[in-house]
Amino acid sequence: HCVAVLEAVHYALRCAELSQAQAEAVGVLLRWMLIRAAGRDMNLVGGAMPSSEREAVSLACGHLMLAAGLQARPERELEVSGKGSEEILSGKVLRALGEAAVSIRARARETPSFVTSGSSMASAPTTSPVQSSGVVPLDGGQDTTFSLFGRLRLDTDVEPLAGEAPLPVLVVPVELTRVPIQVLTFEEIATALHHCVQSCVLLANQAQAVKDTYMIRTSMIQHLFTSVIPLPLPNLHPSRAKRCFWAAQTIARATQLDILRLLQQVLRHYTTAALSLKLTQSFDAA
Repeated sequence: HCVAVLEAVHYALRCAELSQAQAEAVGVLLRWMLIRAAGRDMNLVGGAMPSSEREAVSLACGHLMLAAGLQARPERELEVSGKGSEEILSGKVLRALGEAAVSIRARARETPSFVTSGSSMASAPTTSPVQSSGVVPLDGGQDTTFSLFGRLRLDTDVEPLAGEAPLPVLVVPVELTRVPIQVLTFEEIATALHHCVQSCVLLANQAQAVKDTYMIRTSMIQHLFTSVIPLPLPNLHPSRAKRCFWAAQTIARATQLDILRLLQQVLRHYTTAALSLKLTQSFDAA
């Protein structure tokens, strides 16, 4: 994360029309401010510190000395607004930064360290002395040799922290074949619409477990109205009274209300599914 922040600062400075030398000089000063803050924290702590943090301070000091050394090279001197890079960070300033970084790194290496164990994030143990190598013995009597393991090491069982296993998804089978391929009466139309609504509800509620539910619902409803339910003949057709499915039979009031209610539900499912289809070039051409 620190490298990302430094790169972001460098990019922002370049966008503000600063030269390459000026942006790099600001990066060196930013590193120095961070290390100086770490040195002040070490003074406040006064005692032992985690081995991972001690190594982090040491590495940061090394990066600062490397950046200061790159700034001090003669080939890095560029002309900025009529002044050389010596006017940005002089050799005296760079030497002072390097000496301060060496001092902070030496103090960090001399500070006693410890490795936090278990789930505790506390500082150095107060009951047992800290070993010089920064190693805390495990419960089994063995010692770890990873000085940067730090707070990631855990000697306790973490399995109970995982919690209960998620319940498996219960998928109810969708019987699309319950929709008949032919109807002869108004009651059969109501039954076909009822089975269609039930299938659409199951597909909608199981959209996370069943693939292509929008396409299945759209195709099923289109098949029901174009191939299963007969289309009415025109009002002026000469054989309408005998050959028209809707005019040749009588319908009960209850069946009529049931069909109208089911038609409204089917219409809602069809509108939702049809408007949710993902349009592609091949699908649009079809």
